[in-house]
Amino acid sequence: MQERVPQNGTVTVTFTLNGRPATAVAAPFASLADTLRQELGLTGTKIGCEAGDCGACTVLLDGEQVCACLVSTAQADGARVDTVEGTDTTTDRLRAAFLARGAAQCGVCTPGMLMAATDLLAHRPAPSRSEVEDTIGGVLCRCTGYLQIVEAILDAAAATRAELAEAQAENLWPALRQAQDCGSEQHPSAEPVEARAGCAVGKRLPRVDGWPKVAGTDRFGADEAPADALWMRVVRSPHARARFTLGDLAAVQARTAGLVAILTSKAGAGAWRGTLPRRGRAGAGRVAAGGRKRLRSRLAHHLGAGDAVVRG
Repeated sequence: MQERVPQNGTVTVTFTLNGRPATAVAAPFASLADTLRQELGLTGTKIGCEAGDCGACTVLLDGEQVCACLVSTAQADGARVDTVEGTDTTTDRLRAAFLARGAAQCGVCTPGMLMAATDLLAHRPAPSRSEVEDTIGGVLCRCTGYLQIVEAILDAAAATRAELAEAQAENLWPALRQAQDCGSEQHPSAEPVEARAGCAVGKRLPRVDGWPKVAGTDRFGADEAPADALWMRVVRSPHARARFTLGDLAAVQARTAGLVAILTSKAGAGAWRGTLPRRGRAGAGRVAAGGRKRLRSRLAHHLGAGDAVVRG
């Protein structure tokens, strides 16, 4: 889970959020992503790497796409912030195109993709394929291979809201047209839908869980936590290979308000072992308990190796 923003030394920041005035109280250097998710409850902005590498947290800051994990909350003071939860004509066209093309798979990258594409179409209403590919290059997707996403953005670029209706009538958007013909909905419906003959098996329909993914309302593990839950952070090595000592951790815990525990490799035999594929006689794909230690004791073997876990 991501580290909760500390409450000491907070500032009040006011900005325009999805077209409406918003106020947030947060540490000045807390990331905009944390403030949006934790303080304002907009969990459509996903957090993947917290280093600006994956692009899942992409939002628009004064109309330009940024990684919200790299922008401090204080930088948003007086600015305009747009997230995937907002309503915008361009974003709505993109949502429909993503559903039609199957561009929203697991949904983690989808909010970032939609925001990056919204930025592109605001500046380049008729982008080339290479421009689309360049725009979404900062948002990583492990599901689609990017082809469906690129096609969806090009579809949205080719259709104004009036053109969208014409395109559907001319069957240029087969998935959306077929969904209408078969009585499907593009958003969750309270009533079950019964498919008519010829509109079920073998027919391409928008996925039943597609709308929450493009609307930013889909919930993942990091999006929900009890109010009194402890927040955990792994302290990782900044060096590719290094020897280290952790020192007096009891003193660190005693002087740090809210810190409940610091766990290291000494937390107990086997406490920090995971499950890894067993090789050899067990065969590929078999999973066995055990494996390498997740926390190191004196030697970090690679950049980002886990040295300790703090909870508070």
